[in-house]
Amino acid sequence: MKWSSLTLMGAMVALLLLMVGPAKAKPDAALVGTYWRAVEIDGSPVTPQSEKREAHLMLMSEGKRVSGSTGCNRFTGTFEQTADSFRFSKMAVTKMACPPPLGSLEKAFLQALEVTASVRISENTLEVIDASGRVRMRLEAGSTKPMNPQSAQITGTVTYLQRMALPPGAMVHVNLLDVSLQDAPARLLGEQIITNPSHQVPIPFKIEYDPAAIDPRHTYAVQARVTAKGRLIFITTSAYHVITRGNPTHVELIVERVGKKP
Repeated sequence: MKWSSLTLMGAMVALLLLMVGPAKAKPDAALVGTYWRAVEIDGSPVTPQSEKREAHLMLMSEGKRVSGSTGCNRFTGTFEQTADSFRFSKMAVTKMACPPPLGSLEKAFLQALEVTASVRISENTLEVIDASGRVRMRLEAGSTKPMNPQSAQITGTVTYLQRMALPPGAMVHVNLLDVSLQDAPARLLGEQIITNPSHQVPIPFKIEYDPAAIDPRHTYAVQARVTAKGRLIFITTSAYHVITRGNPTHVELIVERVGKKP
């Protein structure tokens, strides 16, 4: 029996498919440890601004933390995940002024995180979904290179010497500041706000900052204050310098009592 060239080619292709097996679907990107870049919010595309930080987030398994950028300010927080739900909480955002259109992008980005009820991953796309089932934000997977915690975080504790418990509704504010200029207000580089600390002092904190914003000629410090019902009850009175000029990236802050018992 004679074989035509087309028949022979078809037989070879079939044999090759049997050897290789069916094509495998592309695996989904990992939720944790992936750099997720925002590409659409409430149906509108996200266009990164020239020379500006793109809106993104990154989830880390340690402490179930989330950090990233709104496209203008940096943010940190935590996340909680169950079999059928997902939400962000304890969000802290730096307070740099955001000119248009960055201000609108930041507002939409933070609102999408605030109403998150579940997430869904398909290949390299992460969808953030609210309680009604509406997709509020879509993000694409980028670099999975983890952040360097030694060069992008200030860690430490806040404590006081008095024997007393913090009242209900207490809030601990910890700020990373550029205090180089004595005749100008300190510039905020990072912040963490801890609401109703789950335990008494010492209270741990962690502030993420952008290493590219650090000038080795400048002086940086961490300050803390504790408020309750809108009243200041504790504050740092000593300078705790960090990062540059041989200073550490881990500090133990002691706050002093202010005024009367709240």
